[in-house]
This record gives sequence, structure tokens and C-alpha cells, in this order.
Amino acid sequence: MSVPVAPAPRSKANPARQSSRTTSADILNLPSRIERDCRANLAALVDHARKLQVFGPDVDFDAPVWDITSTRKLRPTSAQVRKLYFMTRGKGRASDEGREVMARPFGDLIRSIVVLREFARPFGSHTKVVDASKALYEVLRDQNYDPAELTSEHFARAARLLKERMSRTSSYSQACALVEIAKFLNDRVLTKAIISFRNPISREDDIGSRIDDKARSRRAEKMASEEVIDAIIAMTSMVTLDTDILRARIVELLFCAPWRINEVLNLAVDCIRTEKATSNGEPILDASGQQVENFGIAYGGSKGYPDSVKWIPTAMVDVAKKAIADITRITQPARDVAKWMAAHPGRAFLPPPWRLADPETEVWSRDLPNLLGVSNFNAGRLTLHDWGVEPKERRKLPGQPGIPQCVYRLGDIEQKLLELQAKLPADAPRPLEEYLLLLPLHFFHPVRNSFESIVTIFSDRHMRTFLTGSGYVKSVFERLDLRDEHGKPYNLRSHAVRHYLNTLAQEGGVSQLDIARWSGRKNLHQNSVYDHMSGMALAEVTREALKTGAAMGSVVETFKRLPPVEREEFLKARFATAHTTDIGMCFQDWTLAPCHKHGACADCGEHLLIKGDAKQAARTEQMLQEQKAILAQCEREVDEEYGASNYVDHNRKIVAGLEKALAVHNDPNIPDGTLVQPWDEPKEDEPVS
Repeated sequence: MSVPVAPAPRSKANPARQSSRTTSADILNLPSRIERDCRANLAALVDHARKLQVFGPDVDFDAPVWDITSTRKLRPTSAQVRKLYFMTRGKGRASDEGREVMARPFGDLIRSIVVLREFARPFGSHTKVVDASKALYEVLRDQNYDPAELTSEHFARAARLLKERMSRTSSYSQACALVEIAKFLNDRVLTKAIISFRNPISREDDIGSRIDDKARSRRAEKMASEEVIDAIIAMTSMVTLDTDILRARIVELLFCAPWRINEVLNLAVDCIRTEKATSNGEPILDASGQQVENFGIAYGGSKGYPDSVKWIPTAMVDVAKKAIADITRITQPARDVAKWMAAHPGRAFLPPPWRLADPETEVWSRDLPNLLGVSNFNAGRLTLHDWGVEPKERRKLPGQPGIPQCVYRLGDIEQKLLELQAKLPADAPRPLEEYLLLLPLHFFHPVRNSFESIVTIFSDRHMRTFLTGSGYVKSVFERLDLRDEHGKPYNLRSHAVRHYLNTLAQEGGVSQLDIARWSGRKNLHQNSVYDHMSGMALAEVTREALKTGAAMGSVVETFKRLPPVEREEFLKARFATAHTTDIGMCFQDWTLAPCHKHGACADCGEHLLIKGDAKQAARTEQMLQEQKAILAQCEREVDEEYGASNYVDHNRKIVAGLEKALAVHNDPNIPDGTLVQPWDEPKEDEPVS
């Protein structure tokens, strides 16, 4: 609101200088009530968030960087440090170089959002919200970083920045965080105008297309290829050192079942489970007449899935048994140390004669190689110095000339060794000595000696370094000179194996429920993210379904009417390739001709749906509601626009097709997983590919 300021009284001495006009300099800009309210709301919000201290008293609300590692429930195998940077983008995610601290009041707003998110849902991740806010901060520069001035346009500009700088998947994810920030602002009336913002970045659907170059590129990135698998098989037979054998056996375990890497690394030493195999209450016998015994590995569930047992396919049982045996053998010494320390609390496992010795015992420099397992006494002194253990004095050995030696107190060394032991979370499922993957400190270090007295837990970082290398440390493929056709060493992410096994299960026609259970997945909808079947593989699965009778529709009836000798050729011609859509699978071969019904899949005979597929059913229902609303609008306006009746007819066909598809999903008489063709085949007068 602008209020004119009363002009100064006219001067009688110089009336010529007087003016009745009010200039811009005479205007005093006062904040409107809305501005005062939204800024007052923010001030109250910040004050409330400051008092909550959800991350503990050690985290300073006004600090530019929050270290919240101590408040996170990290798994024992995690080597992560959790920090939140309330700073602008820099040259690296964890580097302060090139960063500036977010100015107030914007920085206080984002801190408050994080605090209230943590208060509502402890132990959640806030990184995406903080990272997304950096783009919003940049576009608000012209408003002096005042959140009250935020508009819908600012959010749109921030989303465009994210799209320019990041991959489609990452930009979509952070734009979702922008939506959350906009809702937060609206709910608490923190801006002068209501923010209207929807995520403008479409989600990258890994199964949306199976036949284009992007689909092939995604499969190559996320799923282990046959060539890489051959290299892994060669690698596992070539390694000779225990440091390599241990990690090679973990890789073999990953191929025995679709694990998450943390599930393997947190296995208990007593993880093997067996049971007699039965079917409908009857024992299953092998070729020799003996009852088959199922072999499984118990593990702790993650991402909301409970603790369970992964049953290993028969073909991989011997591989799994050998892997567990080698891992147990290599890690047993560290487990023995952990057991000894559990039986002698407050004492470190030391070699004789220092084990359980008086803490006041003197340790001389010359003793350090035997005590710590280092190469010489200088290395021992440097190690203790790095650990913060200083000698109590320096003196010569009794009766011997020479340079004075450092003399340490045994209790000081023991205390430091105890501090360096692996620390488990308070809610850890088992004591340290019962974990399978225990190691001495620096077990994998290429230069340093390992310390047998210090027990650590195998972390995902050790596996990542083994498979991809890190800095000056070469990957196992580099060291063994296993390279692709371009001369580059193979590269593998542990999670790529999970994608590979899930895709094999999809190609094998395993039910979605069984795939989710085998993968330790709480939500069946997530199966699709791990399904990377190519168009030809998808078509092959469909052909097999038709042969076995697990399909319904006019194309099935046509198949049955053909002479047996012609059926195989019919299937190959009719289902040469395939790609998925929101509501089913399309078998139009785009390499021969474009689709004459592109965008009208709900009224196309080239389509099959998977009965009971939750994702397809939900999308079908959503599209039906949207299409009904469009149809109703068209019917109201049909008399006002020339040619609108054609558009009404088109929409009626789409609505009818979606209703047919939804009826199939809701039909209890059709088994889940059946391929159904609810739409009519193209008529004779319609073009056919």
C-alpha cells in the first residue's frame, strides 16, 4: 500500500520553489496486511523450529552445514556421513568450494522445513528438499531472497533450471521436492500470493518403451549384460588372494538371488536355512529317490520388508554354499576377536604377553611391531601418533646406550583400540560377534597393514571399490586385465545384478507376487522399475503365453483355428516385437509402418493387457475418469462446433475401450497374469500392419 506523505509547508521566503505536486520521493511504501501477515507467519515458524531441536542440541540452527549423522539409523555396513548444506551449489556435493551461505530469511525457511519434516517423520531423508531449494534460491535473487515474494513463476523457473542441469530422473525427483515446498508455503500462508505449481517434468519410465535407443541405453546402464556376466565368471575363478576371494564370493551370492547389497553385508553368521521340499503335502523326490531339500539364506529385510529367507534356485545352491563357506572361513579370525572382547569387556585383544596384562605396563617403541602388527617401530610410533596416543616419557633402555625410546602406557593403547572398534546402532539385531562379514581394520588397504585387534564390518564402499575402482585403487577387472571389445576394463554396480535377475524372472513368466517376495519388495508396483525386457523378449513371453493357453481374446481364437503347422509362423509374424504402454502391451511393429491409432490404445486390437497388473489397472481407472469428463464436455458443446460430432464419437470409443479393460481387471473368473485382448481386432476395411 502506498501512502502519500503530506508536503512540507510552503516557505513564505521563497514561494517560487513551492509545488503542489507529490513526487516519487514523497511516497512512503508500507507493507500491506498480507505482506505483514506472511512475514509474521514465517518469523513465528522459524522461532518454533529453532526451539524444537529435533537433531539434538549439538546442531546449531543457524549453521550453514548440519551434520546429522549421529541422529540417523545407519546400518552397520554404511560408511556414509549425513550432512545438509544450506548453501548455494558448489563444485562438489560435499565441498564448500564455490558455495555461499543462503541469505536470510530464505535460509531460515528451508531450515524450518527440514526441522518440521524431521519432527513429523524422524529419520527421513531431507537432501532432495535442500538440493531443490538451491534452484529456487537462485531465481529469487531479484526479490532479495524474500520467501514472501515467491510466485508460481519462480517455481516454474526453478524447475527449468533443474531440467537443464540434471538427468531426467534426478530433475523429476527434485521437482517433486519443489511441489512439496510450494504446498508447505501455501498451507502456512508464507507468501503474498498462492503458489500454483505442478511438476512439469515427466517421470522417466524405464518400461515405457522397449525398442528405442534410449531403452537400450537404460538397459545397459542398469542391468548387467551377458558380456559382463562372462567377465565376472572369469574373475571369480582367477582371484587368489583372500581379499579378492571374499568380495568375489559376495558377487556370486548376488547372482544367487535378487539381493540389495546391504542385505548381504548384514547377514548373520548363522544364516543358512534348510527345509524338506513338498508339493501339496507330498515330498518332492530327486532322481535317486531322496527327498529334495530346499536351501535358503535368512536376512534382515529393508525398505519396509520384514526379515525373511531367500530360497536359492536349485541350479545355484552349490554356488551359494561355496560362497558362504569361503566367506565364513576368511572372516572367522575377526569374529574370534569380537567373541573374545565380548567375553572380556573393557579389554582389547592383544598378542601375548600384553593380553590381559596390567594397564600400567610399559610399552617401549621396540615392542610396537609385535603389539600392533606393524613393520617397524617407526611405523608403530606414527600410527599411535595418528590415533592421538602419545608416550608418557622418553628414556633409554636400562643398561643400554643409544637414543632414548618412547615409553607408552598399555592402558592408553588399549583404550584407543577399543574406541576404534566397530560401533553398532542401539537397535542392532545382533551383537557384533554374530555378524558374518567382520574384518580387521585396513583388511583391503593396498599399502597399510591390517590391525587384527580392531574389528570392523564390511561396508558397501569396499564392494564399490572392488568392482569399479576408486582413485589410485584399481578395480579387480583392471588388475586381472579383463576388458571389453574397446579395451576398457569392465565396470559393474552391485545393484545391476538385482535388475538382471528381476528381468530374468519377468522373461520366465514368474508371477508379480513371487517376484516381489523373492526380491524382498513390499510394493508390487516397484517390480516394473526392475523389468528391462527388450521388445523381442517381451514378444517371446507373449508367444509362449498363447501356446500354453494363458491368454484370451480374438487373436487366441484365430491361433486355435489355424492348422498346427502354421501356428508358429503366425505367432512370429503377429508378435514380432512389443513395447509397453500405460494400460497394456502394444504389438504394432513400428519398423514396418507407423501406428494408425497412435494415442488411442484403448480402442486398438493391437493391444493386450495383463489381468491383475495393479499399475495398469490404476492407470486405466484414472484415464477412464479423465476421458469421461472430456466426453461430457464434448457432448455439451457438440451443437456449437462444426465437426464436433466426430470428436464425440472418438471419445465414446475410448471410454468404451477403457471400460472393457477395467471390467477384465475386475473379473474374478480370469486368473491374474492372464494376457487378455479386450479390444476388437482391426476390421477388414481398416489398415493392418
